[in-house]
Amino acid sequence: MHRTTRRHVPERVLTLVLSPATLVAGLPLTVGAATAGWVGVLQVALVGTLCGLIPAALIFLVVRLARAVGGTAPQPALQEWIAWAIVGLIVIALGLLLLLDAPHNLVVTAGALIAILVITQSVRTGWKIGSHTALAAGCVVVLARLWPHLPVYPVGTALTALIGWSQVRLGRHTPAQVTVGALAGGLAAWLTIYWLGWG
Repeated sequence: MHRTTRRHVPERVLTLVLSPATLVAGLPLTVGAATAGWVGVLQVALVGTLCGLIPAALIFLVVRLARAVGGTAPQPALQEWIAWAIVGLIVIALGLLLLLDAPHNLVVTAGALIAILVITQSVRTGWKIGSHTALAAGCVVVLARLWPHLPVYPVGTALTALIGWSQVRLGRHTPAQVTVGALAGGLAAWLTIYWLGWG
């Protein structure tokens, strides 16, 4: 795998801008705003806080702590704990959305995110599936249902491929891992929408 150097600035910027925390926070906000407008602003803000802001802050603090004690990244066990904590926050968000009688499409979106994260966190023993590409592909499937008349699939597929490329270049995943991640994430989102319905 490639070692991260200054030559990998574009890859690191792409990974940061389209990180899992960004996607997990941004997708519910987008779906909520498109389906509920200003009426659902509080619901969307709630989901965004639980699904994005809190996990992002948690990841930032843990990474800073790991660097402070001389490491470069959190230990795998700690990374796994963080990931499952994020899943738990999204489950809480989903429950609150149901209590608040949120728009159905927003509930489906939260369900899709849970499905994707559960799959990516379950396939981590001995072989690390690409969670970045899984979430990116899942977002593409959801947004394609939200905006069926826009070229979401070609644009989203290209962005997902770029995310996968950046992960491989940074040495975090192999081509097989990012490919399987994208396929698993897209399929999980599609099955969630198929099962729960859309609209």
